Amino acid sequence: MHFGAPWARTACHLQCLALLVPGNLEFPDLGNLSNHPVGSVERKEKQIPSTRAGTLSALTAINALRAITTHHEVQRYSSDRCFMSTTGIATLDHAPQVFAEWLNELCDDLGFSKPRAYMLLHETLHAIRDFLTVDEAADLAAQLPVLVRGVYFEGWNPSKTPAKPRNKSDLIERVASRFQRDPLEEPDRAVAAVIDLLRRHVSWGEFEQVKHAMRKSVQELWE
Repeated sequence: MHFGAPWARTACHLQCLALLVPGNLEFPDLGNLSNHPVGSVERKEKQIPSTRAGTLSALTAINALRAITTHHEVQRYSSDRCFMSTTGIATLDHAPQVFAEWLNELCDDLGFSKPRAYMLLHETLHAIRDFLTVDEAADLAAQLPVLVRGVYFEGWNPSKTPAKPRNKSDLIERVASRFQRDPLEEPDRAVAAVIDLLRRHVSWGEFEQVKHAMRKSVQELWE
């Protein structure tokens, strides 16, 4: 396995989270971080000038992930497990620990295993992101930790946002549909737990801004 390309190395960084999570953790298509995110953002910028600020913010966030590959030396053990060397840059060196803390909080709130909590976090962040405009999605991303931001932006296609329809039932159904093997018993409660996790980790102003960007029915999950 070769980690030479910047996007491939970034995928490796996210896969290193498996070292923090016991069991067989499913990382949804981490190899496709280059699934046209930057190109899509550039196309969006040309088509809708009013979103230029949000587009540039998104590109800045995506480029921040590329910066990880500059500061983190990704190597391979004979067991094909990758690891990140220490950089002396606190934000980068503590990123896996911060991500693990988010997962631990979600596990404690719901009694989930870490793989299940990761999948819930991944799918709910994507659903929230896609229910927002480009500017609103970029504003929320700016307050997320480095690795959480990477999960948030993975596979993003801003030209298809905000999603339609986007009522509460649409958001819940989207998240719940990813748990076909082991369905969520209370999908509303599970999604609300991720929203409550955001409440604890982003500013109150940003949390309220995201809430009011949603349809009235979706806002019930913020209560």
